[in-house]
Amino acid sequence: MAQTDSSAPARKPRRANVQIDRLDELAGTDLADLCEITAEAIIDGEGFLWIKVPPLRVLENYWKGVLLVPERSLYVG
Repeated sequence: MAQTDSSAPARKPRRANVQIDRLDELAGTDLADLCEITAEAIIDGEGFLWIKVPPLRVLENYWKGVLLVPERSLYVG
């Protein structure tokens, strides 16, 4: 078991500076970034209910479809 030095001053956790934006259209690397992050989340078992990473075309169509549905909003941070 590792020992800790109780005499050392406690470090104050850093706060992340995250900006949340509503995405109404895909521009630049948005689609590639969303697909990459989605694949990483699937590999880590963090969501999307996919067992394995689908082909890139499926991921691209998924995110394009999200923006087509008027009742849905996509927020990224």
